[in-house]
Amino acid sequence: MDVARKYKTMLNIALVLILIGLGVMAASFTSDAMSGLEASGYISSSGGAMLRAGAGTKYGSIAVLPNGSTVQVLREDFTHKKKRSAKYRWYLVNSGAGQGFVRSDLVVVTNYGHATGTTTKKVAYRRGAGSRMSKKGNIKKKKTFDIILEAKAKGSSAVWYKIYRNGGFYYVKRSGTKIANITTGLPQVAVSVEPADTVVQSAEALKVVNGACAWAQQIASDNRFHYGLKPYAQHNGCYFCGTQMLVGGRSKLGVNDYEFTYCCNPFVHAAFAHGGDEKTMLQICRNGSSYDYHQGRGYDASPLFAKLGKPAMSKLKKGDVICSSNHVMLYMGGGKVAEAAGGDDNVPYSSKWNNSIRVTELSESRYAKYYGVFRYIGNVN
Repeated sequence: MDVARKYKTMLNIALVLILIGLGVMAASFTSDAMSGLEASGYISSSGGAMLRAGAGTKYGSIAVLPNGSTVQVLREDFTHKKKRSAKYRWYLVNSGAGQGFVRSDLVVVTNYGHATGTTTKKVAYRRGAGSRMSKKGNIKKKKTFDIILEAKAKGSSAVWYKIYRNGGFYYVKRSGTKIANITTGLPQVAVSVEPADTVVQSAEALKVVNGACAWAQQIASDNRFHYGLKPYAQHNGCYFCGTQMLVGGRSKLGVNDYEFTYCCNPFVHAAFAHGGDEKTMLQICRNGSSYDYHQGRGYDASPLFAKLGKPAMSKLKKGDVICSSNHVMLYMGGGKVAEAAGGDDNVPYSSKWNNSIRVTELSESRYAKYYGVFRYIGNVN
C-alpha cells in the first residue's frame, strides 16, 4: 500500500506540473500571437532616418538608421489631434540600433500582420487615431474587418486599431472591437548590430567633425593655451567668445582672471563650435554655456548627436565624444583622444604644465571607465 500510495502521489504531482506547464505554454502562445499585430519594412530616405527617443523632433536621437535598413513596426503614433500628415505620424520600431521612433514617411512598410476584428457595437471609423480625426463612416455591430496595426492618439491613453476597409486604411477605437485570428511569424529584425554601426554621417556632418578635430589638434599644439602665470586652473568658458559658464566657485571671476586654457567640456564644445563651425553649438558657446557631459543635460539630449551607448573601442570614429560622470574627450581616430586633461596636468607650475590640453593615447582600461559615446550627425530628418 505504501508503494502504491507513493506512486499515486507522484502521479498527481506530475499531472499538476503538466497542467502548470500547459498553462505557461498557453500564456506564451497568447503572447506570441499578440506580437503578430506588427509590420515590417525598411528605411527609404537617402540620408538615413533619425531614430528618436520619442515621437517628435523635440526628442533626442538614439541613432541614424541607414537607407535600406530593415525595421519592425510595433505601433503608429499620432502627434496631432486633427491632422494625420507625415509630420504628425510616427512609427515605434525595433531596429538594429534598438527601439525608438521614426517619422512615418521615411519608412516603406512591406508586410503587415493581420487579425480579424469584429465590432461589439456600432463604431465610427476615422482617417486617423483619435476622436477628433475626421470621420469616414460607421461600422455596424457584429461586422468583421481586417486589423493590421495598433495606433495611439495624441493626449489619450486610448488604443486604436489601424484597419483595412474598402480599399483604404482607417482607424477604430479598441473599446468597441474584439479581435481574433492574429497572424504570427513576421520576420524578426536582427539586434546583434551595434548602434555605432547603424549611424550614418552626411558629408556636411563629416566636414564639421574634421574641422573640430583639426581645431583640437591645433589648440593642443599651441603653448598659449597651456598653463602660465595666472593663479586659477581651468576655464569654464570660451576665450574665442569671451564667455564663461556660470558654474562652481569661479563664476564671479572675470575671463582675464583665468589661465589661458579650457576645462574639458568647454574644450570639446568649442572644437565643434569654432573648428567645425557648427552654428547651433557656436550660438550656445557665445551665450556662455556649453553642452554638458552629464547624462540628460547635454550630448545625450541634443538632436545633433546620436547616442551610441558604449560601443567597443574598435567601433569609435573620428569626432566621437566620449563621456564619463566628470570628464569628456574628443576621439581623434587612430586610438587617440584630445582633452583638457585632469590630474597633475591641471596643477599650475607642475612639471607637466605643457600637457594641460593634449592629444594622447586612449587605452582599453581607461575607456572602460566611461559610460557613453555620442556621434555628431547634425540636423537630419
